Amino acid sequence: MKKIITSMLLVIFFIGCKKESTEKLIKQEKGVTVNDAKVFLNNLSDLKTESENGHGFNPKSLLEKIDWKNASQIDSGKALIGKFEGAPTENGIKIGFRKALFFKDSSGDIDIVIIEFVPDLIHLWKFNGINKDSFDGKLFIYDKYYKPIQGFLYENGKIKHQIINETKDLNSKDVNSTNQTNSTTCSQSGYSRINGEGFWEWVTVLTCTTDYFPINNIPYYSIINDDMDSLGEDLFSGGGTTVEIPEPYLPGEDDPKVNGKKMMDCFENISSVGATYKATLYVKEPLPGTPFNVGTNSVGHAAIGLTKTGANGNSITQIIGFYPSGNKLKSPGELHNNGGMDYNVSLGYNISSSSFNSFLVAISNPLPEYDLLNFNCASYVYTLGILGGINTPSPYNPFNASNIFPMHAKPANMGNNMRENPNSSSSLSNSTAPASKGECN
Repeated sequence: MKKIITSMLLVIFFIGCKKESTEKLIKQEKGVTVNDAKVFLNNLSDLKTESENGHGFNPKSLLEKIDWKNASQIDSGKALIGKFEGAPTENGIKIGFRKALFFKDSSGDIDIVIIEFVPDLIHLWKFNGINKDSFDGKLFIYDKYYKPIQGFLYENGKIKHQIINETKDLNSKDVNSTNQTNSTTCSQSGYSRINGEGFWEWVTVLTCTTDYFPINNIPYYSIINDDMDSLGEDLFSGGGTTVEIPEPYLPGEDDPKVNGKKMMDCFENISSVGATYKATLYVKEPLPGTPFNVGTNSVGHAAIGLTKTGANGNSITQIIGFYPSGNKLKSPGELHNNGGMDYNVSLGYNISSSSFNSFLVAISNPLPEYDLLNFNCASYVYTLGILGGINTPSPYNPFNASNIFPMHAKPANMGNNMRENPNSSSSLSNSTAPASKGECN
């Protein structure tokens, strides 16, 4: 009898374990529904004090903020994502959108991360919205109390820089990976931003020489995986609403339109006997030191200045920039007098008379079409430099295996290259260019 009872207890224990194991398995595998997400939020404590969650953000407020009607199950139903009100502020302008991502952790319990999307303005103009596969911009990740966890900067759909909420020791093992063939070296820079809740935060951008990124303990890691096909457009879309696309502003676009030949004709007023010549590149960066374009100075600007100084010390300087005459994405090009422009970095070259004359001819010739993505102000300055025989810093990203096509020309790329390769005539701080003489008849 004792053996029979023992056997029955083992069977009951086995069935009980199997039932518990099965229930846990079902709990882990079952997807997240809208009702699940609402119950999860409703069961959270009202944590509102700064000491508890940093900014006093109450996660229960998402019950009223999330657009539940348009919330979508993603990753084969394993997660639920919903857009909610408010937008982050980058460089003085509200841009992008926010989403709450509900998922199940390794124990099968529901958790949440909050994601802020800040698309690059050029990306918005190019696609008239957001293209997941070619996404350019920033992605910030917060926990349910709106404490920053981590973030990433994307170029052409690939992670190129990491955003961290604290300065890292660049000699630590999580930055310099010993498991790679080539040693990874990283640099970091910082800037301030206003998040979607309206609070100021300091952001540190980590840039490494390889695609290796030290990852913090981020829930639902697949949201930052390079292969985001399983998550579909729902992750990167504006949630069924149109993303607000600010009008492009080109620094100096309000400067006077000028005729290139008439600007160059002014140099005839100085004798060429014993004269000296100089070419100077000026760059106004969209956000000094970074490649991303957000804010009133949305795309940055590049201009070129030519100076002729006579033997008697008299000199003339002409500074010009290339602009669209109509549609800012693509239209016939025109020149503006950029004398007196504010800039972040400049690079000067002492040139010969023959090189100077090459510049005069190139600027006097008919202008090409302006194309914000493929032939803009930086492209024009770069081309003039080649024609004038100087080693102009490139505005293009170098070709690499992770980019099938090189990125479009950016003044910021040119500015970064100027910082990395300065000469004795460089200015690496904010300043104002000299005035231009203007047109001569």
